[in-house]
Amino acid sequence: MNPAVASRTLPKPRRRPILWSLWLGALLVGLTLGFAWLGPQLAPRDPLADTFIVRTGTGEFLRPPFTPGEVADFPLGTDELGRDTLSRLLWGVRPTLTLALSVAALRLLIGLLIGLYSGWSTSWVARMAATLTNGALSVPVLFVALLVLALTGQRLGVTAFILGLSLTGWAESARALREQTRLIRSERFIEAAAALGAGGPQTVLRHVAPHLLPVIWVLLSLEVGSALLTSAGLGVLGYFPYAVWLQSNTSDFAAIRASGFPELSQMLVADGPWAAAFSGAVILSMVLGFNLLGDGLRLALAPERRRTGWLERVAGQAGDRIFLALAEWERLATTAAVALALTSIAGFGGWWLWSQVQVGGLGGRAAAVPIPGDHLWASGRRDPYGTRASAAPGPLEAQIAWAYTAESPLFGPVVRADGTALVVQTGKPASVIAVSPDGQEAWRLVLPFDLVLAADSYQLRSNEVAAPVPPALAPDGDLVVIDAKSNIYLISPEGTLKNTWQNPGPARPVTAPIVSAEGTIYGVGESGLFALDPGGQLVWMTPLSSYSFNEPALRLSLDGTKLLFQNFVYTTSTGRILARSNDTFDMFVTGSDGKVYQRTKDGLLDWQFNETGATIVPAIRVDAQSLGLLVRSGTDAGVSSTGRPWLYYGSDFNTSRFVWADAGGTAPVIIDGPSVGIKLLAIDGRDNSFWCGGDHTRSARGEINCLAFAGDGRLLWRAPLTGASGAPMGAAVIPDRLLVATSSGHLFAIGAP
Repeated sequence: MNPAVASRTLPKPRRRPILWSLWLGALLVGLTLGFAWLGPQLAPRDPLADTFIVRTGTGEFLRPPFTPGEVADFPLGTDELGRDTLSRLLWGVRPTLTLALSVAALRLLIGLLIGLYSGWSTSWVARMAATLTNGALSVPVLFVALLVLALTGQRLGVTAFILGLSLTGWAESARALREQTRLIRSERFIEAAAALGAGGPQTVLRHVAPHLLPVIWVLLSLEVGSALLTSAGLGVLGYFPYAVWLQSNTSDFAAIRASGFPELSQMLVADGPWAAAFSGAVILSMVLGFNLLGDGLRLALAPERRRTGWLERVAGQAGDRIFLALAEWERLATTAAVALALTSIAGFGGWWLWSQVQVGGLGGRAAAVPIPGDHLWASGRRDPYGTRASAAPGPLEAQIAWAYTAESPLFGPVVRADGTALVVQTGKPASVIAVSPDGQEAWRLVLPFDLVLAADSYQLRSNEVAAPVPPALAPDGDLVVIDAKSNIYLISPEGTLKNTWQNPGPARPVTAPIVSAEGTIYGVGESGLFALDPGGQLVWMTPLSSYSFNEPALRLSLDGTKLLFQNFVYTTSTGRILARSNDTFDMFVTGSDGKVYQRTKDGLLDWQFNETGATIVPAIRVDAQSLGLLVRSGTDAGVSSTGRPWLYYGSDFNTSRFVWADAGGTAPVIIDGPSVGIKLLAIDGRDNSFWCGGDHTRSARGEINCLAFAGDGRLLWRAPLTGASGAPMGAAVIPDRLLVATSSGHLFAIGAP
């Protein structure tokens, strides 16, 4: 036979068609993963930074929102607050995709377990699982997600979205895997395995599960697209991750939905029409990519295109039982790897989302800084570092254990290690009162000066103060008291006057004194900042540059080398200015983790001092605009004894707002004072915050109420202080007790008797 003729009669091998859906889907998914990984680094601006006005090249001034192309620095425009849309898109891909992947993997894991069991077994449990699957299919996933969000609300945060999207979303995958399992069960190789003595679990693991792997990869891609669409639908309805409900101050039954960290579903409704269009386009491309990838995988993994594994090919050629055993282990290892991959995606994605909204992102768990002298409460803000955060658990009950009544307003209290509470009673003359742990007066010392509280006066006399100036405890037990002229008095633990320091520039005190671990006394009057040695002799005195009248406070750094006062940092050895912030409304604070922070309007900056200067590292950031913080004055901040950063915004004309911040500034816990006049006083070791005050919106200021809020924002208890009126003058948290002094001359102990 002619070889040329024979060659012409041989059929040519068919070339497999290119799977364009697979390659295009892989390209879109790859771009999505790339932007999720590198998006924050590629963003040209801070996604939370506001822009109030810009000037164009023609000299025209423009105010946001900017349309795309209107301003060169904002190619995709801005929202109404002037936040860059491009930057918010680049930041928003990662949390959106992570949520979708976590939900898809969790759905598929549940669907795989239920579908495999109900498709293989014929028991009544399997029939119940099949009925459950059919029931779950009859309920729309969007409706279930809305129901879960309505029931859980802010308490679970982003976890509620994962739960709501997964509670019935697994049913589609379960039905598909159940039908596929039934088909595989009817194959002859399953009958052969049973004839050779293979049990049910062995057959499922070695023969059924490997045949489900192609279907699993297809379903995973489709589930991601479905999760993206459902989360986008929730966003259109106004429910999106990284957002909080804020109680309205105008009504007890009204609330405001506030957006936080950028996320694509919230941009559909919260950032304006242009942002909605761009975020919708990004979501559409993500859904299209995963759907195309799923369709391409379905075609690529079809039986007519599927190839055997390399071990099976070698075993077929060698006919060796060793290779056959290795090929079986290859199938088992592949099945285990897929199960591990799904578990890892769901677990790691859920952990990452949880970590972004979980509190305590400043380097792990902190601990309450020790008080010099082991006192229970040594100054107006607990310790010379001004943390306000005690390690002791406060009261969980709203009972009044005892009440002590004096004749005039009380400043304090401070509490010694033995539980004795010390308060300064205003009057002509003033006095110091020691109250025993059971509420009885232990001793009283009349002081050689007059001290009068005149909080509502616009013109103060020489012996009057407009705010409480509580005493401070020295490590050796001495009590440090400041008068209306910034003179300092040292009182022994037994109640005798030891020493007096006369201020050479008598002036009204700006805030309460503090005492360091070495016994150095620091005080500040309108004439200057000063330091006294433990014996009451002047070490140095320096004039004040400026300060804010919004609850000024003295604080020490934990190492005792720096003195913090408002927006200045001084050296404790000489009083020289070491650092300052440019904004006079900022404040330097010390956290319970021992770090020095600059409290800004919208977060905390970590100041890391060294021999040549300081490195400033952003620590905590919140969306001040959306959370309604720009209209409030930032009066305090810190880190609790459990490591949770917090920001406090007080006001005499509005309700105070307390923010438990978090690592990413994404889902803070918001606590609002229920009325004007109720303010934060202390934080305990359980992250419970304690508030007291009267309702200043009324013409006649009535009874003082104290409240305790849990770390998740829940109201724990409310305790009316019967017989007390006006305002609280200080508080102290000691084990299972809250001590509160009032302007009506009462000292209450709240807690179990």
